[in-house]
Amino acid sequence: MKIKGVIRMSVALGISDTTLYSILKKHNDFPVERTPDEGLVFDTDHVKVWWNQHYGVTERLKEGTAFSASKIARSVGVRGSLVTRWIIEGMPHERARSNTLAIDPEAAARWLIESGGIKRKYGERLLNRETPSEKTAESGR
Repeated sequence: MKIKGVIRMSVALGISDTTLYSILKKHNDFPVERTPDEGLVFDTDHVKVWWNQHYGVTERLKEGTAFSASKIARSVGVRGSLVTRWIIEGMPHERARSNTLAIDPEAAARWLIESGGIKRKYGERLLNRETPSEKTAESGR
């Protein structure tokens, strides 16, 4: 389906028109046709494929294939500030929105294990998805 206009396309993507303008300026490969009357025409099929490749992080969060930083913290039994430190140190992540990170749990677990030390334990816990509350319940405490 073809959509004419930035406002209509931004509504279809669920973002503001100013955000879409910023993306158009930032990415020359964005699939858009520029018409002679200075209008923009978007093919939704092409845009959705491009969008998921570049900004599909939010969808992965909704599907559960990516975790937020707070979910990583809960999964391994640490404070959010420690996850923030790991991200600063190089844990793989993607920015979903200005204040939301999406983290692939398998990639994060591999990074933690490769980092060694105490991080290895957290990486293994994340791979096994054994939350601290499950561990406590199994041990009968």
